Amino acid sequence: MTTPLSNGRQADTERHRRRGLEAIAAAVDRSSPLTASAIARAASVDRTFLYRHRDLLGNLHTAASRPAAAPGAGPAVTNTSLQADLANARAARLAARVQQLEKNTSPNIWGTRRGANPGSAAPPASRNSSERSPSSDNAPST
Repeated sequence: MTTPLSNGRQADTERHRRRGLEAIAAAVDRSSPLTASAIARAASVDRTFLYRHRDLLGNLHTAASRPAAAPGAGPAVTNTSLQADLANARAARLAARVQQLEKNTSPNIWGTRRGANPGSAAPPASRNSSERSPSSDNAPST
């Protein structure tokens, strides 16, 4: 059995849902930010309302991931494409920094020769026959 109170609450929820859907559609048309906070503000509902109604939040996320339809404006910019561009820029900057560090530290670590193998040491210089230790002079010859 439904009471007037529950009927009023359902009608209020439906009004909020309609305002939320209209706010999403208006934000897409105006190319406004498609965030939960912006849509909740535009619809005059609490942000948690969107999170409690998963279908509204799904509509919001779908609209946010969809490229804007601007004829003749070139490729559309989405959050996903911006995040990919940012990740690529970070990777390029990191690779450049690694190369710079390798270039600056290689002479200090490996010596002045580029590409020297750190595990191979030059063999010790052999002694000339004229460089004998003092004990070898006193040794008896056989």
